[in-house]
Amino acid sequence: MKKKLVFGILCFMLLCLCACVTRNEEELWDVNQYERVEDIISIEKLDLGRMSSEGVEVSTYKVKYQVDDCTVVSYLSVPDVCIEEQDAYPCIIFNRGGNREFSANEPENIAYMAESSGKVIFATQYRGVDGGTGTEEYGGADLNDVLKLIDFCEEFAFVDMEQIYMMGISRGGMMTYMAVREDSRIKKAVVISGLSDAFMAYDERTDMQEVFKELVGETPKSNPEEYVKRSAVYWAEEIKCPILIIHSKLDERVSFEQAEKMVEALEEAGKEYKFISYEDDVHGLHPEDFSIIMEWCQ
Repeated sequence: MKKKLVFGILCFMLLCLCACVTRNEEELWDVNQYERVEDIISIEKLDLGRMSSEGVEVSTYKVKYQVDDCTVVSYLSVPDVCIEEQDAYPCIIFNRGGNREFSANEPENIAYMAESSGKVIFATQYRGVDGGTGTEEYGGADLNDVLKLIDFCEEFAFVDMEQIYMMGISRGGMMTYMAVREDSRIKKAVVISGLSDAFMAYDERTDMQEVFKELVGETPKSNPEEYVKRSAVYWAEEIKCPILIIHSKLDERVSFEQAEKMVEALEEAGKEYKFISYEDDVHGLHPEDFSIIMEWCQ
């Protein structure tokens, strides 16, 4: 009798253990369960509907997280098939342009990028934006807001860490250069209309000088070190991954000369890169860029 009782208890414990293992495995593929990850404050699934009639269906989340002493807002979009098939997918960390609320990410745009690419897209707003706390520094401590997303990807079962890419537009290009200087987990990067020389940017855009003074806190003359830190042309030899650069020759927001200067620096440093230029004045993506970027991120 005692043997049967002991056997029954052991069987019950084994069943409970199996149930726990199964439940834990399922939780790995439930995005909301990652609220348990250190420094993630909340994960809210958004009801956006389909962004396009083509491409994969995706689920998009607003993720609030802690960096330094700041609360930062980001958007995460995951192909549904990735979760359904429990298969880790490539991830593109997207760095927006602009500053503060200007050109802030829209969740619909992040969802569209994920639908069109079939990849996980993760994009920060930078601190102090979209209800976040703190103040962005245009390439200062807010670089940590970008790098923190890669830390979270380490925890996500649905992200393939061997296929972590980064893409940035305009000021986001500057953030991308700075990130690939710091973090070797990024396998390839894409910079579109990107700022690569903060000294040139300050001189070329008089309308942006107050922004630099407010967010960087200094001028190029009063604190050149801060501007060097934001200028990849001065430390191209420290970049850790291949770079795809896309820039229009008549771009009035970030000069084509900055792209040329960056390409020259990469060439001198012996770094792998690809450079695509256009004859127009587009600041940002061209329709044909998407297929070029997807081919690059292979």
